[in-house]
Amino acid sequence: IVPANLDESPDRADYSDNLIISRKDKVGMIDLKGKTIIPVKYEDIDEETPDIFIVNKEDGKYGAYNSKGKKIAQEIYDDIELLDDTEHITTDGMYGYIIVEKNDKYGLISASGKIILPTIYDDIDSDTDDNDNIIVTVEKGDKEFRYDLNGKRLPTEED
Repeated sequence: IVPANLDESPDRADYSDNLIISRKDKVGMIDLKGKTIIPVKYEDIDEETPDIFIVNKEDGKYGAYNSKGKKIAQEIYDDIELLDDTEHITTDGMYGYIIVEKNDKYGLISASGKIILPTIYDDIDSDTDDNDNIIVTVEKGDKEFRYDLNGKRLPTEED
């Protein structure tokens, strides 16, 4: 079921069965039954995983939704990107984690909307340990910290 008052035919999303629709130069997303996943009010939608959709508004601020239509990040961020190598990692049955940036500070949010790390860090990066687990490394001032994807602080060489 596709709404009749669209600017053009819907486009199928890259990783999911959802449809990206446009109306009056704004985009949104619906599922195949016509249920709204993302309201038609954004400049662009970028599908990062089957469960994470990054949206941006006219003012240049970014937010994110998950595949269930839950807003997982308000449109207050200067940038949002997928945390490397997490498109195949699930939390609460959903794929991926996003790095959020606001006022040159970084944080981490899961696809289910859980804030893993608050937006207080000067830098954020990821790597894998010897067991192929993703480790998030953050910097705050002159200190470096390591966390797992649940937000649990891990020991560093300095500890």
